[in-house]
Amino acid sequence: MRKSRSQGSLHPYYPLNRRFFLLQENVSLVIPWVIGFITFMALEAVSMVYSNVLRDHVNKQFDGLCKAEVAFFITRTLINIVAIGGVMRFCNLIRAGITWKGPEVIEL
Repeated sequence: MRKSRSQGSLHPYYPLNRRFFLLQENVSLVIPWVIGFITFMALEAVSMVYSNVLRDHVNKQFDGLCKAEVAFFITRTLINIVAIGGVMRFCNLIRAGITWKGPEVIEL
């Protein structure tokens, strides 16, 4: 008995999950993504500090724009930390064997 199109892909190596649009539950690129994400957050922090120090040197004071930029950066950093935590939880669930694939078709 063949799967219908609504149940998933007919290709045996790339099961298509219609609910979450996953081609495969594969965690091989999650760790490099997290490392890159953290690296670019640090790069953004360095560039923000450099621009604020330069602006402070030119204006001789920290202005409202500097304070707003720092507040925005801290807020985004906290949101990014929560996002990375969610991705790592998802990665650990996949490694533990939990799946979000639909039920398999059992032929009798």
